[in-house]
Amino acid sequence: MTKSRESHLLSWKFWAGMLISLLAFWLALRGVHLHQVWDALLQADYAYLVPAFLLLLVAIGTKVARWEILFYPNRGIPYKHLLAAMGIGYLGNNILPARIGELIRAYVIGERASVSKAQALATIVVERLLDVLTLLLFLAFLLPALKVPGWMAQSFIVVGIAAPAATLVLALVSGVERWLMAATSWLEKKASFLARLRLSDGVEGFMVGLEILRRKSLLPALAGWSILSWVASGLSYYVVMLAFHIHQPVTTAFLVLCVTSLGMVVPSSPGYVGVFHYLTVVVLDLLGVPKDLALSYALVLHATVYITLSVTGIYGMFVESLGWRELAAGRVGEQ
Repeated sequence: MTKSRESHLLSWKFWAGMLISLLAFWLALRGVHLHQVWDALLQADYAYLVPAFLLLLVAIGTKVARWEILFYPNRGIPYKHLLAAMGIGYLGNNILPARIGELIRAYVIGERASVSKAQALATIVVERLLDVLTLLLFLAFLLPALKVPGWMAQSFIVVGIAAPAATLVLALVSGVERWLMAATSWLEKKASFLARLRLSDGVEGFMVGLEILRRKSLLPALAGWSILSWVASGLSYYVVMLAFHIHQPVTTAFLVLCVTSLGMVVPSSPGYVGVFHYLTVVVLDLLGVPKDLALSYALVLHATVYITLSVTGIYGMFVESLGWRELAAGRVGEQ
């Protein structure tokens, strides 16, 4: 893909995401009294944001520990490089369209840790599947205790079928590595431009990244880190809820976490603005929380998460000596 076509594609995704975000934010504002939102913001106890911030840092730290395992059979990648690359990826998602931060993360760790960028990208794909499966596990415990509308339950069922199916497909693909490499070599012989693009290297690296799916001995550690990470995130959501004196059980915070996190598949503006707020208001409204209070909570919760991820990214840029202009221009992947 040429740079002009790539730029056009990113531009199209950017404006589509912006449109969806604006629509979602408009829906979140329907039936809301802005003066009551402002009153709720003034009355919140912002001291609770300190433990919320710390819990989010714990969540990020456990994700880094899990990411190190995903690089099997490559082990011993310095923790600081993993944390920096993950933070830079988060920052990229906060300021750039089309979730390009994931590609930035793969590039940064590939450069700093001397691992295949294709392998790094594969680990991120597996990481996302682990996140979805963990959130679905949480929902399996939450839904019987909470009353949710049929459309929401049906959406969860669709995701509950798609995520395990995708995991199974990737596991099967990882088991036919020799056949896939042979097919790639044949294609390179037939089309020389594929050889110039080093297609075989990319496919081989990606397959190495999927090898973790066949290592049953490592699955308990991956599951443990995944659950711990999302528990820390859920508790941070609950702590922010306490700041607004929202009298709901901790299960409500975890339901908000699950819905907003799974909703990230919906295209939106950088930083997930609008869609996050709308989904938060929808969940809390269903459980009896006034919309004005729910929107106030959503605004502060989103800001807390956004700032935490951005701070982690700025730290990563400092550690890796990555320039802001390079990141903002989306040119991290250029050699």
